[in-house]
Amino acid sequence: MLLILSASGRECATLLALCCFLLLTQAEEEVNQTGPDYIATITLVATHAGKDGAQVKRDILIGVRSMEDAAAAAARGCYEHDILPTDQVLNVLSYIKNSLDGKNHQPDIQLLRTAGAYMKRAAELSTNDQYIDAAADLIRAIDRNGLDATVRSRISQLLQDAFKDQKGYDEQLEKERQIAEELERREKAEREAEEESARRKAMDETDWTNFKEELQRLMRNSESADEEGEVLASVSFHLEGKGKDGNKVSEDIAVSLQASQDVSEVAFQFCSSKGLHS
Repeated sequence: MLLILSASGRECATLLALCCFLLLTQAEEEVNQTGPDYIATITLVATHAGKDGAQVKRDILIGVRSMEDAAAAAARGCYEHDILPTDQVLNVLSYIKNSLDGKNHQPDIQLLRTAGAYMKRAAELSTNDQYIDAAADLIRAIDRNGLDATVRSRISQLLQDAFKDQKGYDEQLEKERQIAEELERREKAEREAEEESARRKAMDETDWTNFKEELQRLMRNSESADEEGEVLASVSFHLEGKGKDGNKVSEDIAVSLQASQDVSEVAFQFCSSKGLHS
């Protein structure tokens, strides 16, 4: 059976037509395909004009979960698939009700007596950021018989506000998630930088220690000299780094230890002259 929802485009000249196929005889098969939590499903075919003007079709499946009644499923499904105009929401509600016929589905939902009571509960839910639950109560309210046009118009506006507030709430949550991810990324980068700095410092300290030990070893192996200025030991180094222009530079340097000098003094003077401060 083919049912058609009339709709107008939400942006520019986009046209939207929603066709609903009620899955009656194939309900159990459809439930198995879409998840064990669905009591019943309906499939909508959304058609809109593409960039080249050709029609583009998209299947939309809305299922009724075990804890949902028709209104709750309609509120959630319509919001998730951007079916927001009130008349289309009510059409979807009608299709879902038909799909539940004969299923003895009785979710644990407190039903109220009047549209006003549903509107009041919807307002309370909205204060707790439960906008889809509020939308479900507003759908239950507007689905009641005997409402005058003014009340229906008011409920319809509240329903649109609930969908709008849910969208804003979702966007805020997404923004907070992105901020948290960025903060975590920065903290990770800082930790890695600190670890790299500690690693480099340890390497520099090791190099410094090795440098002093090598000078001391050479000094011990050299013959004693009384003359000031006599070279006791000499060590050659190959240094690499970046110049002022950012290009890589390298240099071969020899360091000498004289009889009148202290090993630590020679090491300090050499590192100071070459900008080795770590």
